[in-house]
Amino acid sequence: MWHLSLRPYYLKMSDKNLSRRNKEIDGIRSIFWYHWIANIIDSEHPEDVRRAVEPNKSTLSADGGPDKNGKFSHYRKGMRMPNASLINQAELLIPGSSAVITHPLWKILRQEGDVESISTSLVWSLNGRVRELMLTGKNQVRSKVTDAYLAHLIKIGSMDSLAGLTLIFLLNVEKNNSEGLLDCADAITQTLVLLAPLFRAVAVDELLYKAYVERIFMLASHDGYTRDWKDYHYTSICEFLWRLASTIKARETGRSYNRQYYVLAALRGRFRWQKGEDLMPRKIPDERIGPPTEIGMQILANIKKLRQGLDSDSS
Repeated sequence: MWHLSLRPYYLKMSDKNLSRRNKEIDGIRSIFWYHWIANIIDSEHPEDVRRAVEPNKSTLSADGGPDKNGKFSHYRKGMRMPNASLINQAELLIPGSSAVITHPLWKILRQEGDVESISTSLVWSLNGRVRELMLTGKNQVRSKVTDAYLAHLIKIGSMDSLAGLTLIFLLNVEKNNSEGLLDCADAITQTLVLLAPLFRAVAVDELLYKAYVERIFMLASHDGYTRDWKDYHYTSICEFLWRLASTIKARETGRSYNRQYYVLAALRGRFRWQKGEDLMPRKIPDERIGPPTEIGMQILANIKKLRQGLDSDSS
């Protein structure tokens, strides 16, 4: 079972995290929260989750028949958000459940407009290791993208580091600094892969990746190139990488690394049998800014051949 190293956030009904709605992100939050509780109680049935969260509430309607209130079924599908009172009540009975639905990541993903003005307060709400990396001695957020900075955040491999990387990306977008956007987007992708077992366990893996494609990755472009985020088979590649990591770790003799190490190594194309071919989304010309170059056209042709090969393998 996964656990988040977060303090619980007790909410008031007027809390801004709940008052400003975003259908897509709030749907993911609701599904995450529901399945987190379901995993804790070892049952995904809405009535069981309801009893765990509202143990003193009658399951009978006013006329004595079965209560057909379907709000927990709606939470399960992301069709409805639990209110602050219910979230706080669930936290008392199932510690940690409020952290998954009020995590700073959701505020960052649905932020519209100015990011810099709230960046320091957001970083202060993150885990200590992430916070120490991201804040300078003057209490300012480090937004400059460097390989070492990104590598440290990837290595942490938590929802907090994912939130931090997403914030860094948006700060660079806001400053019109495209140079580090692809590197930062790559770091976010690698962290999403590291967190895939968690996101799959709470049924948000595909939804969250889609949200990143639409809200974050589509902004990643530099020198006329981007990556093929939209057609990247995130869930199937994650499954392959984690199975591969388990196999390699089981065969290791002597010094052995954790599975995350092998996942990242394969994702980056570090094994000799990969011959330098990584499993990241392919770099392609950004057709939104003009016709691709001759080299770019060749990249697109190679991707087309690869897709045709994948299609023939699956047929």
